[in-house]
Amino acid sequence: MKWQKQDNVWQIQIPNIEMQANDFLINGVGKVTLSKPQPQVSMVLKTHFDDLHTFKHFLPLKIFHEHLRTWLKNALVSGENIDSQIVFNGSLQQFPFAEQQGIFSAITQFHNLSLNFNPQWPTLNHLNGTLTFNGLKMNIQTNNGEINSGKIETLEGIIPDLSSDDPKLFIQGTLVGTLEGASQFIAATPLENTIGSSLKPMNISGPMTLNLQLQVPLGPKDDNTLVSGKIKTDAGQLSLN
Repeated sequence: MKWQKQDNVWQIQIPNIEMQANDFLINGVGKVTLSKPQPQVSMVLKTHFDDLHTFKHFLPLKIFHEHLRTWLKNALVSGENIDSQIVFNGSLQQFPFAEQQGIFSAITQFHNLSLNFNPQWPTLNHLNGTLTFNGLKMNIQTNNGEINSGKIETLEGIIPDLSSDDPKLFIQGTLVGTLEGASQFIAATPLENTIGSSLKPMNISGPMTLNLQLQVPLGPKDDNTLVSGKIKTDAGQLSLN
């Protein structure tokens, strides 16, 4: 640690930040500028966590609305080999920089993630991809994974405003599988009460690709998930019971 005075303002240089335990490692560099009225903090950190359980303990959950904190704790079920790069520049008192008074960015690579985005829907499993926090926006992207018997080709989930008292998760993705699997997927979701009732008299089979969009409310003001999608099949078969 090195102290220096510049333009009558004290700065603390921290050339080596390191925390280590059996299941995580954090290292990086930092600087604290003791300016008035609020000290400024600059940090660049790299982290590694063996599993998602430990990683969640280091998420800045207190900056999020209560409903979003609950969702994050429950939705992030499991995962492994979590690697992040974090950039922070600004006042701790103004974090998370709702008016862009500073910079906060965290880019995380995850492996074998299980995401239960809504208890009424099947869990997404075996996801490998990227989780990004940029200011008050959260983004998750993956190019593989599974949901029921379907394979995820692409998936993106966005929470535009982490500070909102009525947060929403927007998901769009492409799944490949079979029409039989799609029917089983629908039966395991609230869609069983709508489109599922129309499919019950039908036997469907064959390969398919599903493009799906979801708007998932994460707060108490609205519990209705909005769904739209298109199914494409080149060799599907349909018969009536």
